This record gives sequence, structure tokens and C-alpha cells, in this order.
Amino acid sequence: MQNIVRDKRIKKQFTVETEGNILIQADYKQAEGRVITTLAHDEYLASIFSDPTRDIFDELTEQIYGADNWSKEERVKIKSVFYGLSYGRGAASIGIELGISIEEARELLANFKALIPATVSWQASITHKVLAGEDLTTPFGRKRSFWLITDQNRADVINEALSFLPQSIASDICVSALVKLQPQLQGLATTRLTIHDALIVECKNSDSEEVIDLLKTEMTAAGRAFTDFVPFVVDVSTGKRWSEL
Repeated sequence: MQNIVRDKRIKKQFTVETEGNILIQADYKQAEGRVITTLAHDEYLASIFSDPTRDIFDELTEQIYGADNWSKEERVKIKSVFYGLSYGRGAASIGIELGISIEEARELLANFKALIPATVSWQASITHKVLAGEDLTTPFGRKRSFWLITDQNRADVINEALSFLPQSIASDICVSALVKLQPQLQGLATTRLTIHDALIVECKNSDSEEVIDLLKTEMTAAGRAFTDFVPFVVDVSTGKRWSEL
């Protein structure tokens, strides 16, 4: 399942098979951002991702708005810009979502990009490569080709190209962890869902700690097998229903 509904009424329908069981969700924190940081060799983003005491959204917000000059509202804006990084999100789209003028959105985006020149340069290289007719290939061997680029679809092609590598790689890191986990989970837990950069399994309450340790160990190792430039951190949540995770 790749398209995740926000409607709690639908998510509530996904529940444990038996009363004594629990659902465990393990997901990578900012997986696509960590992939982009690795591919772009962005030292600034890597320094934040590599320090568990630092919060990337707090630091980016403080860098752009100034120390003690921002609130939760500004942090939400920066999160929106950050998560749009993987597909080249523009100022117009940011402005519409956040309810701000396009001028403010442009300034916000420009200030954000000024902090990450290595990533901006990497994205420019991807754009140039695709417009030159070259294919994109991930370290896992997945290939993306763009056979026809016109004035009408150029912007969409560039957005798809920028998102292909981080999204595909993040997903494959997660899948590679699942491949290693499956034999270890036999008789212990059952995989219920795989979602982009997360795994959801079901197990007995009494086995939850052991299962969580396995999930964290293999998912962290899968990230490390891709790169040692930044760590891939795994968050865990539990509940009886998908809506609780």
C-alpha cells in the first residue's frame, strides 16, 4: 500500500487479528532527506542528521527566521519546504498550501536553498542529465527513462526525475530490510503492511520488545549498507489499530 489515507475511519478498520496481539510500526525518520543528503554529499544536512540531539526542523527554522524569532507556525512552513525538496517543489505550490503570498514563498524557498548549496547543485545536475536524454539508475539497479520531453511536460518530468532517486532508494532500503527480517520473524511476527519507508508487523504483546529490537537492528543495518555518510534512524510506535500508529 503506497497511498496512505488520512481518514481515521478507514485506518480504524485495520486492526489486530487477535486481542492479545499488537501492531508495531517501524519507520525511517526523514528517509528521503537522508538519501538526498547522501547523494548530494551535503555536509550541512549531514551534520544535523548525524547528531541525535539536533532536530533538523528546529535548526532549519532557526537558521532562516533567527534564534527565538519563530514559533510552531514557522516550523510547519519549513517542514513543508523540506518535504517538497525531493520533487523540486516550487514557490507557487508552497504559497498555496501555507496560505502565504508567492513573494513570501519565493523568499522562504530561496533562504532555504541558501543553506543547502550542495543539494541545490546535485538537483541541478539531475535536471541537466535528464534533459540531456540520459537515464537515471539507482544503486539498487532501478532505472528511470524519460522518452519524450516537451514544453508542456518539462516541469512534470523534472519533478519526477528529482523525486525518483530519493523515493525509490528509500523504498528499496526498507524492502531490503524486510527481506532480511522475514526469516527472523517466522513464528514471532507477521508483516501486515509495507509503506514507502515503514514496516508494520503484528505480534503477541509478550513478544513486542524482541520484535522491536529486530526491526530496529535490520532497518538500521539496511540504511548503513546504503551509506555511512548519515545514519538511518528508526522510529517505533505501537497500537491495536493502524489509526493508533
